[in-house]
This record gives sequence, C-alpha cells and structure tokens, in this order.
Amino acid sequence: MIDGRIDEKSVADISIKADKVPLPMLFNAFAPKEVRNAYNFKSGDASLELGLNGKLKNAVATLRMGLDKLYLADKANNFIIEDNNFFGEFFCDAKDLKGKLVNNGFAINLPKTKSVIFA
Repeated sequence: MIDGRIDEKSVADISIKADKVPLPMLFNAFAPKEVRNAYNFKSGDASLELGLNGKLKNAVATLRMGLDKLYLADKANNFIIEDNNFFGEFFCDAKDLKGKLVNNGFAINLPKTKSVIFA
C-alpha cells in the first residue's frame, strides 16, 4: 500500500507498506528461468514499512523491515540458507541515521561438507 502526499508547503506525509509478501512467489514470477531451475526457494515472507514525514528539508524517514521463515537452497545441494526471523528498524533525518538489526535462527548449511554455520 502506498499512501500520502507532499503539500504546497513541502511537508511530506508518505507511507509505503507491504506485509508478509511471499518471496517464493515473487522469485517464481520474476527470476530468469535459469535461476529458477538452479534454486529452490521454499519459503520466506517479507514485510516493509517506510515513512517520510515533515518538511522536506528536515524530513524524518523511518524504515521497518522483516523477513520470516526464509528457506533457500540450490538444487545442486551445495547450500541451504535458513532464517527464522529477521527484523530491522532505521530512523534518519538530515543529521543522523540510527538503527538496529535483530536476527534469530540464521543458519547456512553446507550438506556436502556436513558443515553448518549459525549466526
């Protein structure tokens, strides 16, 4: 959803939101055939909330993003990437950029070497 405006005094009130967008469906719809044939994108939902508020010279931007239940593997069985939950939040104005990232359950599995990397 996209909503908002910039008024005649250059004051913005804009928001862009997407909630639980199924990444495998986007992958299957837009990735080139060769890429779709090489990877197995089983799951992953992305969420995004972007806001821009205030007079444009001094506007404050906010960004919240999330990724849930990611599972991506290559069909050659070289790697599997899994992530239970990822969340990021950022605030930006004319002087500062502040934010945080939180990740739970990230793992890269390398089946051929029987290795797993957790972060």
